[in-house]
Amino acid sequence: MENEIKEFFRQTAPKPADPTSFTLELNARLAAVEQIKAYRDREIRRTRRVFLIVFVAGLLIGGALAAFLILHPLTLPEPSLSPEDLAPAPWRWAAAGAVVLGTVLAAILLTRHRTPLLRF
Repeated sequence: MENEIKEFFRQTAPKPADPTSFTLELNARLAAVEQIKAYRDREIRRTRRVFLIVFVAGLLIGGALAAFLILHPLTLPEPSLSPEDLAPAPWRWAAAGAVVLGTVLAAILLTRHRTPLLRF
């Protein structure tokens, strides 16, 4: 029985590959790895650039809004419980719309790219 097992393994042993075909296949796989690394690096640079642009835009818009509110403070009437005063003001709708739009845009930007934003 032991001889049969040895003979079976001898017959099914893998044949040594041609060294040149092994080298060619290895070089092709290494080239594919380098191509994937280059793509990943491009995506990380692109994501960082988008993040920086959005960050700077947020700072500029936030600073402009803060300066506008400081220079032109809102004068609100005395609060009362009349139905006219309880209705939402038009500027509240605009503010709510801006918050929703900003949240949606941020979600799109953050989920569109699969690479981490702040990987250094």
